[in-house]
Amino acid sequence: MLLPHFESLLLRIVRVSVPSYRVRGQQAQFECDYELGGDRLYSVKWYRDNEEFYRYMPKYDPPQHAYKIDGVKVDLSKSNDRRVVLHQVTLKSSGLYRCEVSAEAPSFESAAGEGRMEVTDKNLLVEYPLIQHSHGLLSAALGLRVPTGRTMQVRCTARVAPAWREGSEAVVGNSQLADSKEAMLLAILFS
Repeated sequence: MLLPHFESLLLRIVRVSVPSYRVRGQQAQFECDYELGGDRLYSVKWYRDNEEFYRYMPKYDPPQHAYKIDGVKVDLSKSNDRRVVLHQVTLKSSGLYRCEVSAEAPSFESAAGEGRMEVTDKNLLVEYPLIQHSHGLLSAALGLRVPTGRTMQVRCTARVAPAWREGSEAVVGNSQLADSKEAMLLAILFS
């Protein structure tokens, strides 16, 4: 018996846009740009750390539904199948956000894309002046006020310029900065 072959290879995520950083109390807008090809849209679902918080299903009335999750407040009036808006993000809004698009029968294809957002609180930061070293490098220090007994997540990003040696002296290049290299310290527990 031959089964019909349905090509749904055209369903794909074109771009998922999640802001890398937001300040507590700000709005956050996520975008999920997709192409259905010959398929019809069944649903678009958004997850934070694998927990669904928003879905758009065009066959339902209304097509939008938001689930209650700590730190996630969806603004339904500004959200649709390609955009989700969160208002008044909190520190608990930080996480990995994933958009999942699914097609109707007969293909039931799905595609997903994701991005990470971290929420910061300016009241916890103590900024210190930049230090210009004689060899040309800049050093920056940032202090954090953390209440005793609280857990904190820290991300450290360093930008470096090319460096080489000329004889016994290190030379720092004045060209554009190279891509950022990121390292993350997952958690520090203060007791």
